[in-house]
Parts: sequence; structure tokens; C-alpha cells
Amino acid sequence: MKKIFLTLLLAVFAFGVNAQELYKIVYQSAEQVLNDPAVSETKAKIAQFKIHQLTYLRQKAFATMPEVTDRFLDVQAYYLSEFMTLYQTELVKSAKSSGEERSKLVMIFLDATVSNPLFGDTDEEVIYAYIKEGTELTPFSLDTDWQKAFAAVKSQLK
Repeated sequence: MKKIFLTLLLAVFAFGVNAQELYKIVYQSAEQVLNDPAVSETKAKIAQFKIHQLTYLRQKAFATMPEVTDRFLDVQAYYLSEFMTLYQTELVKSAKSSGEERSKLVMIFLDATVSNPLFGDTDEEVIYAYIKEGTELTPFSLDTDWQKAFAAVKSQLK
């Protein structure tokens, strides 16, 4: 999965793939997963989060930024996918860890999303919707700079 997104990112930037191509690919991939009745609940929840996140990203960007570039949307979509892949990988690796250790791991990812806002949105009802539930598989802020959040998590996991 990681190789696919890296290849897509390179195609977007090196060969000038159509505007918002990576953003669209990530979004459509999440939609396909969500619409597949045979997919696991875990994959469906992650896909649902990606769809909400990408929709929020696009709407907020066009509402608050004077110019929204395709590169901006593509980079955020790429790092969202990288972040979620790393999260899933780390959760699987920690499957035999204690509940406390797994909670610490989840908090590293959660903190990275809360500590790296993209828009400075103050509507906590919206941006923390996945955190406030308390039972979400993806307890992350929607108002996240995914490139910075990914870097923050990587530095914490070293």
C-alpha cells in the first residue's frame, strides 16, 4: 500500500498527473472500501474517517484559503494515507502489548493530530468529532496538517 501511494505521489509531482489526482485516488479508494459489503469493520471505519477527513479538508481549504492548489490537496491526502498506514501497522505490532502500552501508542498519534492543526478551526464539535466519541478506531482531529502530524509521529516512534 505504501509503495502504491509513493508511486502515485511521484507521478503527481514528477509527471504532472491531472489536478488533484492523488486526492481523488485516496478518496475513491476509501469510498470503494466503504461500499464493499465484504470489508471488515476495521477497514470500513478507517475508510469512513478518510472520507470525512478529505471532505473536511477540501471544504475548509476552499472556505478559508485565498488559493487552494492541487499540490496542497494531494500532499495532505498522501500524508493522511501514510499516517493511517503507520497507525495500523503500529497497532498490529502492539497487539500483544499491555492495554496501557497500546493506549500510549494511540495517544502519540492522537496528540500528533491535535498538535498540528492546519486551519486553526475552533469548532471543536466538528474537529474533535472522532475524539469525543471515545470509542472510535480513529480518534483523530479533522483539523490536522497531515504532513506535520506524520513527521511528529515518526519522531516519537524512534
